[in-house]
Amino acid sequence: MIGWQFTITDKKGNSFTINDHTDPNNFVALQAYPQFDVAIKNSEIDKEGQHGIWDFFSYYGRRTVTFQGVIVGSDEQTVEVIKSMMQNILGFPAQPTAANDGQVYLEWTDLDGKDWEIECKLYSNIQFSRDIKKKYMLEFSFTLKASDPFILSQSSFSSAGTRGYYTSGGFFPLGLPSVLGVNPVNALSIVNGGSVFAQTTIRIYGEVEGAVTNPVIRNITTGKDFALSLTLADENSWIEIDSKQGTVLDQDGNDKSGNIVSTSEFITLQPGTNQILYMSDEDPLIVLYYPSASYTVGYRETKI
Repeated sequence: MIGWQFTITDKKGNSFTINDHTDPNNFVALQAYPQFDVAIKNSEIDKEGQHGIWDFFSYYGRRTVTFQGVIVGSDEQTVEVIKSMMQNILGFPAQPTAANDGQVYLEWTDLDGKDWEIECKLYSNIQFSRDIKKKYMLEFSFTLKASDPFILSQSSFSSAGTRGYYTSGGFFPLGLPSVLGVNPVNALSIVNGGSVFAQTTIRIYGEVEGAVTNPVIRNITTGKDFALSLTLADENSWIEIDSKQGTVLDQDGNDKSGNIVSTSEFITLQPGTNQILYMSDEDPLIVLYYPSASYTVGYRETKI
């Protein structure tokens, strides 16, 4: 990773790239292997009067990324210009706002050609130093902090499907009444190429022919359901479910989180193939029309 190019971009679109040697006389380069560290959160209780502890689940905490390198310029003024640029891009505004809160995007491409990014901000001030007589070189080090440990693909992926349902072959007297041939219709197959679960943004629409009552999104692969107690009146009505933000909004921006069924869990995608099904109370055999309500599942590949 010491030779990879890392681009840091602020919310205004200003950026600089580490290890870009397009101009051999003016560049920023790493001099040490970048440190991608993830904090570990442990929960434990001491066992009274005996050896050991009661140990519980451990989780990853924040991620920190440390860069150490050198600024090289054709003259002293150029070195100072590059130094000021780095400080301005990484620095915090005097008054943070939602549009400019000091967060930057760290982006790079790995050896497999995949593009990754982290949204982070300065964790410790940039430190500069210089050996005597090295007027055209300036060493630096700084650490960035991300609020979660996940590294996201720069590309966003989206899959589209149509509302589905389960079919069954019927009842047969096999000792006890049994249902044979239960199969999901219109299940959407999504491949998550990351190494950990991926958050989703799912938008579900109503029908052209009629209303959609009590919609449910099911990840058949994980067995998780997200159900809503509401009605989508027509094809112009939609609900967007954001698992990362924990929000449920309709087409007018109204909060519909109060309509979440209590047993619901936000839908995420496990690594590999996931089967997703959008269902509702409308059975095609009863309403006498084939489902046409569409939905999309957006996500980004994720790793730690």
